[in-house]
Amino acid sequence: MVIVAEGLEHAAESISLFVIGTGLLQNAIYLVQLALAAATLIQAPPTASGELLWRRYSEAAPPIGESRAVRPRLTPGSRTQSSSARARQAGTGRQQRGPQRRIGDQPAHLAHV
Repeated sequence: MVIVAEGLEHAAESISLFVIGTGLLQNAIYLVQLALAAATLIQAPPTASGELLWRRYSEAAPPIGESRAVRPRLTPGSRTQSSSARARQAGTGRQQRGPQRRIGDQPAHLAHV
């Protein structure tokens, strides 16, 4: 019985040393990663300003007014349409509120998706 108890004690000590060693190694790896990230940030060039980006890419950028982006269809209950536009569409002179939506409801322009 004493031999079994000594064996279990030795196994428990080995497992605890393994767990502590693994934790220390993991923390050392994290510290090395932080040091490498800091060194990379120091060496990285600064972010370009908006003015510099505009000068650099204005020739290649398409004009804003001629964008070919797909626009959502406007329906009377959609959130993308203003309340005054909904009132005009309804034919009244005052603003009306659209249908109330609950959390999780899809907007009308996404209902077909």
